[in-house]
Amino acid sequence: MIEKEIFDKNFVDDVYNRYLNAIEKRSVWESYWEECYEYALPQKSGTFNGENFSNVKKNTNVFDSTAESAVDRLASSLLSQLTPPWSKWFGLEFGIDIADDDKKEKYLQLENIEKILQSHLDRSNFYVEAHQCYLDLITVGTAVMLFEENAVGENSAFKFTSVPMNEVAFEENTNGKLDTVFRRSYVSLANLKIR
Repeated sequence: MIEKEIFDKNFVDDVYNRYLNAIEKRSVWESYWEECYEYALPQKSGTFNGENFSNVKKNTNVFDSTAESAVDRLASSLLSQLTPPWSKWFGLEFGIDIADDDKKEKYLQLENIEKILQSHLDRSNFYVEAHQCYLDLITVGTAVMLFEENAVGENSAFKFTSVPMNEVAFEENTNGKLDTVFRRSYVSLANLKIR
């Protein structure tokens, strides 16, 4: 039997109110984002006005595919230049707390960890989802990628999801730095217990 997770009602109310506030702040941008999608990434148009259905006509205002083509080409270029699938594009280094003598001894271990991480990235859906994120980044100026642990027994330990912009809202801390991302999702309330 699955145990119910217990949440304090004040905590739930606080998070929900913060989410509503973030959605309200995001609403200023939605019409701009929608227009950007309409002309540069029409397959995602209708996202914010509820018209993103397969039976809705798209591209009705687009008479030239220059913007669409440019977005796709730039996303492909970013993928190949920043996160190329055919080569290692990241590296790991020791922190300042490790003595120089220990670094030499443990360097091979760190190199092995890099190879394992690269192997899991190569077998994951990262590159497909990264391309989708680059499309959003180019079109509306921001993107969100969800990074999760994959189920045991899958080809890769990692699972990535390019989260549609209509599902996310951002919150800044008191210093004006973005530190919270809310994502609208649907959770079964059967496993939640609010007191």
